[in-house]
Amino acid sequence: MRFERFYRELPGADRSYFMFFSSGLLHWAASALRLLPLSVPLVLLGTALEAEERSWAEKRSGRPFHHFDLRIDDASALDLLSDTAETGFGWIHIDSFVLHPPLLEELRTPGPEAVRTVWTTTQLGPMPVAHSALAFFETEPVRRLRETGLRASFKPHSYSISGRDRHAGERQVFDRVPTRDEIEATRGVLPWTGEGLPAYPSGYDYFPLLSWYQAVAHAQGHPSRAIRDYARSDGAVNGQFTREVIHVNGVATYRDVYREVTRDHPEDSKLRSLPLVRFYPQLLQLESVVLASSAQTLPESYRDLERELAGDVRALGLDPAGTPDRLVGYLGSLGVPPQVLGSLLG
Repeated sequence: MRFERFYRELPGADRSYFMFFSSGLLHWAASALRLLPLSVPLVLLGTALEAEERSWAEKRSGRPFHHFDLRIDDASALDLLSDTAETGFGWIHIDSFVLHPPLLEELRTPGPEAVRTVWTTTQLGPMPVAHSALAFFETEPVRRLRETGLRASFKPHSYSISGRDRHAGERQVFDRVPTRDEIEATRGVLPWTGEGLPAYPSGYDYFPLLSWYQAVAHAQGHPSRAIRDYARSDGAVNGQFTREVIHVNGVATYRDVYREVTRDHPEDSKLRSLPLVRFYPQLLQLESVVLASSAQTLPESYRDLERELAGDVRALGLDPAGTPDRLVGYLGSLGVPPQVLGSLLG
């Protein structure tokens, strides 16, 4: 495969970080990259990018870059990486802004864990579930699990592949179904339902990305560890905004989610309470600031996007010129110092 060949020929692939993005999100990647010293080994992965976006990643990012011509989602890219990587590897979301780079060295320091993470999401049996926004994976647990016949896939899992509607662009993507051997391997580790199956994590009707892999690995003696007590909760607030690292969350989907809910379900209080809807004004203004910091170096389409975002800010009754001051106030209410916004602006 092209990706396997790219990985084999990659200089310095040993314990590198990888960052994945699709078309229209280059400004987020550019801002995240600006915060990372070149001493941090980082590889860019793109999918279904426009020609100008590919050119930017290849010639202006300063990092090794691989492009997937077929549109795939982040779960598929991460799972493919787990099949290919020969040494431990890290994963950084494009909306994860590392304000304290030594955190990355701490995260990639070799250890016995299957996954080391900064953020956790929910609880799965005895273990907190690692979030992929900033995480590091050791390959030895993957190898050992697969030697025993366990698939050890990083992808989301559910008992019915038709249970969720997930897409990468126009392409539908599917969860995996837990294998019988893996289900049996988790006996005694996970709570089980009355139907004789491991229960989904609290608040979910499926096993989110990484959670089933963690459960199987934990059951076989390969636990995960959070190096920080940062819990992702309540959307774009709480532990996602810290003095060391920020995870914005939902940057690829929040505008579509907001438009769909406000257009098709304006009276549905449950949908309007979704984090990507509730925090839409903050997310929109943060994106406009992030884009403004790099739009002049990006393809022409991003200047069109800059004008579009400014129009969306005005539609909220806000003056785009006041966006930076409003964001400083918002971040301050979360305990984040004002200079953080300056870091994002470069």
